[in-house]
Amino acid sequence: MTKADPPPANEREIMPTGIVLEIIAPVCPDNLQHVGQGVYEAKWIEDARGEAQAEIEQLRQVNRVTLLTDIYRPENLPSWIAVQFCIEHVAILTIEGVQ
Repeated sequence: MTKADPPPANEREIMPTGIVLEIIAPVCPDNLQHVGQGVYEAKWIEDARGEAQAEIEQLRQVNRVTLLTDIYRPENLPSWIAVQFCIEHVAILTIEGVQ
């Protein structure tokens, strides 16, 4: 699967915001919310230095993360930029007696 091919909804991870922030670190959006079906929306206040754009480029490189949208401006927040993304589910196998 390439970054351009998002995983099907049943292969997307749904998790608490704090865990999502740990996975995407050092990327730190100004606002992050789960919008449904394993899709997250990350928003940044756009600044003249381009830091928000740089963070989105970093997010694009995070393992297990697939961007689902191009950068857009939320309708009700004209000075913000946002992207939607999902996190690919990873099955963790445990073997009895191994830690």
